[in-house]
Amino acid sequence: MKCRISPNGTRPFDCLKLHIRLTRKGKRVAKTVFEQRGRWIAGLLGNLSDAERTQLAILLDKVAGNLAGKTS
Repeated sequence: MKCRISPNGTRPFDCLKLHIRLTRKGKRVAKTVFEQRGRWIAGLLGNLSDAERTQLAILLDKVAGNLAGKTS
């Protein structure tokens, strides 16, 4: 696949993007996986207070900024 310049000529298309379509079975599997993941995450965070969840979200946003090359 070749990377192309967008129609307005200013921004390249994302060459890492891939569009897929799931079969009906794939959609059912994906739904099950997402539901299981949601329950797992809820279990991990279940004993945190609202204040602790807020603090965790702030810290994770800060860490995510490091991944994007931002600093605060």
